[in-house]
Order: sequence, then C-alpha cells, then structure tokens
Amino acid sequence: MNYEYISEQSRVSSLLPILMQKNVWSLDTETTGLDPHKDKVVLLQIGSPQVQYILDTRKVQIEPLRPFFESEKIRKIGHNLKFDYKMIRGSFGIETEQLRDTYYAEKLLTMGVKFSGFGLAQVLEDRLEVKLSKEERSSFGDGFSYNQDFTREQIEYAARDVIYLQPLALKMSEAMTAAGLMDTWLLECEALPCFADMEFAGMCFDTAAWQKLVDDNRSASMQLEGELNKIAENVMQRDLFGEVNVNWGSPDQVVEVLSLMGVRVKRWDRDLKREVDEIITSSNDKTLKKVKDYKIVQLLKKYRGHAIRVNMFGDSYLNAVSKETGRLHPEVAQIGTATGRPANYAKKNSVNFLNIPREKAYRHCFMGEENEVVETDDYSGCELRIWAELSKDPGLTEAFQKGVDVHCYVATKLFGKEVTKKDKERTPAKTLNFGGRI
Repeated sequence: MNYEYISEQSRVSSLLPILMQKNVWSLDTETTGLDPHKDKVVLLQIGSPQVQYILDTRKVQIEPLRPFFESEKIRKIGHNLKFDYKMIRGSFGIETEQLRDTYYAEKLLTMGVKFSGFGLAQVLEDRLEVKLSKEERSSFGDGFSYNQDFTREQIEYAARDVIYLQPLALKMSEAMTAAGLMDTWLLECEALPCFADMEFAGMCFDTAAWQKLVDDNRSASMQLEGELNKIAENVMQRDLFGEVNVNWGSPDQVVEVLSLMGVRVKRWDRDLKREVDEIITSSNDKTLKKVKDYKIVQLLKKYRGHAIRVNMFGDSYLNAVSKETGRLHPEVAQIGTATGRPANYAKKNSVNFLNIPREKAYRHCFMGEENEVVETDDYSGCELRIWAELSKDPGLTEAFQKGVDVHCYVATKLFGKEVTKKDKERTPAKTLNFGGRI
C-alpha cells in the first residue's frame, strides 16, 4: 500500500490536477449505510496499484473534484459501482461518468454457470488468487460514531479495496475479449448510470389509491373465505366453538376438503385407452381447471386471486415508501437473470415493480409529479428481430420488412385467413413465436 489519508481541504484542490493526468483510476466508497437518501459517504477512495488517496468526506468537501467525476475521458473502475454512484450522488450531488464495473464483468463471464460469490473478495481470490478480508467493513456500520476518528485498520482496509481493481479489470478484459463479451460489458457499463439514476430518483406513488386496493382485496378474500368455510361445513370437523376453519392458502388442506367432497379428476389411461376418474391429489391451477364446474372450485379460484393481490401487492409497497423522499425506490439487478435481463432484487424493503398487475387501478398508482406525465416505451418485437437477423428466416424477415405485426403475420399463415390484433388467433401465434424458438 502507498496511501495518503486526506483530511485537509487544501489538499483536495491540489489533488485535482493529479487525477486529471491519468485516464483510469479505481473508485470505492465507505458509507454509514445502504440508503443514498439517508446514509452518507464517510470515506472516498481514488487509487491505483501505485498510489491510493483516501478522502475523509466528513472533514473535506469533494466539490473541487467534480471535473474528475464528470469527465468522460477518465475511466473509473470499481466493483458494484451502482451503489457507489448512488451514494456519491446522494452525499455530494455529483453524477459520475465513464464507469467500468468488474462486478458486471464477473456476471457476464459466468452467466448461467455461477449463481453466487460475486463479491469483490471472492472475485479477487478466483481471478487473481488474492485474499482480501472484508471483516473491517462492518466497523463502518452500526456502532460507528460519525464523529469518531478512523483507525489505521479502517483506513488501510479502504486503501486495499482500490489497489487490485485495475489488475482485476485487465485480467477480466482479456477473458471477455477472448469470449467476445467486451462490447457487451461496455454496453452494460454505459447503462449502469441510467439504472442508478432510476433507482435514486424513484417514482411517485399514490398510497391512498393503493391502500384502497389492498383493503378491497382483503375484504373480498375474507368474504370468500367465509363462503368456502360454509361449504366445507358438511365434510370437515368443527372446532370447540362450532366453527369450521380451513386454511385455504394451504394446498394440502384444500386437497383434503375437495377429496372429502368427492371432487374427482378425469385422467386418460393409456392402458385402458379411455378416461378414468381419480381422487384429486393436487390443487394447482392445472388440476383445478379440470374440475372448474364445481362451485367450491370457482369460489377457490376467486379467493386465490384476491389473496395473491393482498400478499404480493399489499402492504409491502406502502411500507417501502421512503420516509426521506416520499417515493418508491425499487432496486433492479441490471444483469439479473442467466440470459442477462434485468430482474428485481429480492431484498428487504424492496418491492417488485416489474410484474405490476395490468389493471389500470394498479398501474395508475404509479404516476408523475405535478405537470409531468409517465411515458411508456417498448421495443417492437425485439427478440424476434434478433432471431430474424441471425436465422435469415424468410418469413420473419418478410414480416419485419413489410412493417406488419409479426404475430398477426404468422397467425395469417397458420390459419389461412387474415388475422388482426383483435382476433383470438393471434394469441397462439404469439405463443409459437416466443416458445417455439431457442
């Protein structure tokens, strides 16, 4: 290590010319927490394998370094930089350009093969055989007094984080170039600030309208639960108070009630070559569809619909509203699936806004500020266009060249008649388009 701990404002200004001379630096932060609207950056690390600058941001202002952060000529290498970007923006109002994230590089290099171990310590050990202890990190969290002096161990811990980032990025760049992933990595890095800005800004949320949806669904599910219990009275034992209480959210209890009521499912027997009746053994949607004429099944389907709305789109959204901003700040895993698509983080106080119900009542709860509108954009047949380009399929190519709806085009070919977006034949064609190609 060759670090300099900076706690004097005069040194910050003299640091800028040094930073502007090189076209690449490593970047990291130490913070009091994870919320950029509530927690603060306490140490800011800018460094290289040769030298590390550790700025005590409780004692110095980093505004003089704004040109460094905003420069599009200087690359800033880090690990999970979306977090650092948001914390720097929240603490200092500075947006950082030209980020290069080794976290995303590791994601791309191990896509579909590795599902954990993406932290810096593990990646350094895997890629460079460097063991980096992260135990000191906890000393910046709970129990850390904002005004207490940093220990030598804390400062050295902060310095170590930026020593290895450039060698790591170089090693990964070689691997990504060999795998043909360099352009993909650069694209993901360019998109990183967009995702970070989206999470930082959050969205307006009509809590009153959402609360009404929660209350309405909870009331409907309770009413349906009462109707279901009434039907089950004939086959289920009563409790000490003479009540029948079935947990209609339990698949096992539902199967028990349905079997006691004599609900049977038809199954094709290959040996007998005919349909046979069987006692119901499952209450999944596929099975219930086969016995949909039973009143109890009809009520159960309605009950489940309301219960799902309560459990998945209920109080968790109201509890996730930031007390600091009054807005929702969903977090998105930019490379969240094995195919590289974004996904929602499954974290405490994080809500999934990628699967909001299609009903207007739900979607209208997400709105713009006064005098603003919400704009919706979508790629037109993105996956199928890529497939047409790669496969040179004449039918798909013709459809896109004509500028017609590709699902209607395929449906027209399938059913031998002109199919429009309003026709039911478009749905199976869409299923075929997306499900029939690998």
